[in-house]
Amino acid sequence: MITMYRKIFIKGSLVASLAQRTAAGAGLLSVLLVAHVAAQPQNKPKIADDAGKKSVATEKQEKTNASKQGDATRTGNRRRQRSAPLLKVNFTTDLPDSDIFLSPPGGAMKKLGKTDAQGKLAAELARGSHSITVSHIGHRTERLEIDVRPGNTDFSFNVALPAPKAAEVASKNDETPAPVEDAAAKEEAAANAAEEVVKRYLDAQQTAGLTADDWKLVETHANTGLEKDPGNAHLKAQSLFAQGQLAYLRGDHASALVAFNKAVLSEPELVAAHYSLGNAYLATNQPAQAVKAYQRAAELNAELPLVQQKLGDAYTKQGKNKEANAAYARAKKLGPLPASSNLDSAVQLMKRKRWPAALKELLEIAKTQPTAQVYTFIGDCYDEMKQPLSASQAYHKATELDPQSAVGAYRYGEKMFELREFAAAMEALERSLALDQTGVTINRKRAREMANQAAEQLRKMK
Repeated sequence: MITMYRKIFIKGSLVASLAQRTAAGAGLLSVLLVAHVAAQPQNKPKIADDAGKKSVATEKQEKTNASKQGDATRTGNRRRQRSAPLLKVNFTTDLPDSDIFLSPPGGAMKKLGKTDAQGKLAAELARGSHSITVSHIGHRTERLEIDVRPGNTDFSFNVALPAPKAAEVASKNDETPAPVEDAAAKEEAAANAAEEVVKRYLDAQQTAGLTADDWKLVETHANTGLEKDPGNAHLKAQSLFAQGQLAYLRGDHASALVAFNKAVLSEPELVAAHYSLGNAYLATNQPAQAVKAYQRAAELNAELPLVQQKLGDAYTKQGKNKEANAAYARAKKLGPLPASSNLDSAVQLMKRKRWPAALKELLEIAKTQPTAQVYTFIGDCYDEMKQPLSASQAYHKATELDPQSAVGAYRYGEKMFELREFAAAMEALERSLALDQTGVTINRKRAREMANQAAEQLRKMK
């Protein structure tokens, strides 16, 4: 048994010894293989374990290149810092709020800023040459090349337009002397313009041409004068009178009446204000008060035909025909009246059934103012004077002048029916009914009856 164990031990030792020798031989073989591979040329593909590794020489070369590049970058930065120092630059202009621009080479113009109330602006620029432009609205533009360096950082610019030389001014004045506005002369011209408006207002041939702008001129002149002389009664009355005229033109007769009353209280001798007061009273259906205002105006100036004309209208509205006729006669004697005034006179004569006198007035008006209304009135006068043919001719003229006149068509159809001209009568009457569908200006019932009768007569005649 013991002998058997010894054999086993001896065999194990031999096996172990052999294994050690085998391992040692394998290690030696590995060393020899490595040395052999290292000695071979490196043009063969590397094995996977060595593919990602760099040679020591390559790493050293890369480190050297990176070091050089870093040195170059740091050197360049230091050079740039040394070559472009920023210096504080002071700009001064002869005008405040001047714009200052920098024009870099090949670049767009850059605004550095605007000078302050003292004409100053501070900025930072690199050392060297720069192109500077300075401008100011309404003045000239100045461009300048500046050289910025230590000790040379203050620059001035002149952008104000140069004042003309004394000799040039004198020469220019000699050639075209400038008009000198005299305040007193200007004031006098405005006063004359205001008085001229009032004068035209009382002129029968010019009164219709006045507008609201004319009265605003009068009011402005009066108010401007009152600022310097608040106690001036004439200017106060003139201002109130102009205000009244503006209100009257707007159709605000109540406000006009108040303004005119104040005007005559401020200046009792102002004829135009009394005349306008009469117009306001007449417009508000107060003929008795209107008569008093017109009479006062006539007392102050008896040569105004407009005042007499309006006085006649006020008497007519009161039913005082005798007084009205006397006033109208005085108006005609004093001078020509506007067509509108003559028409008013003719209408008043018609109201008093003075047909021949009214017709005479109307025929004169028709020469210069041939309207449908005038010819309708002419037809009415002929009709009242029992002259149906002349009346029909006047009504027909009215329809020609205004085809939309329902009254003219109605009157013409009525006269044609009386003259047994049924075709013309029916046509005119049907037209009048179509033009006035509510019976505001014609008697629709009578027009329909006559139109039907005219149509019946025409059927019988066939």
